[in-house]
This record gives sequence, structure tokens and C-alpha cells, in this order.
Amino acid sequence: MTSTQRSTGRVKTYTFAEVSQVANHAADTVLAEMGLDDRDFDVVGLVVNYFLSGLKTPGISLSDAARENYECDLEEIRGWLT
Repeated sequence: MTSTQRSTGRVKTYTFAEVSQVANHAADTVLAEMGLDDRDFDVVGLVVNYFLSGLKTPGISLSDAARENYECDLEEIRGWLT
């Protein structure tokens, strides 16, 4: 919270689409700047998708988020990462 927000009592709100866009842009930027490989891309994508699933469904399990975002189970995703 900025000092302006504290003094006025206003808090900025964001839509899900705005948060999603920023989270995905941040992930893409880090991956590009660091020169990471496909495995790293998959891990970062999983983190972003889990984060966004948690915004929609607080307390969602990683397994449920995997099914929601990838239409497969967590074990299959683990297979991509090995």
C-alpha cells in the first residue's frame, strides 16, 4: 500500500484478467531474461496457474488445480518435469 492509499483510505482493486495478465507477463519475462529451458517453463507455468486457481478457488489443492488447468493429473505433470 502506498502512502497515498493510506492517507486517502482508497485501495486499488484489480480484475482477475488484470492479475492473470501481470502474472503471465512476469513469468514470461523471467523465463526469457534467464534463458531457461522447457522444463523451467513448465514449472513456472504450473506456479502461475496454481496461483490463479487459488484466486478463483481459495484453498484449492495442487492436484485439483492441475486437473482444472491441464486436464490431467499431477502425476502426468511430474512426468513432464523429469
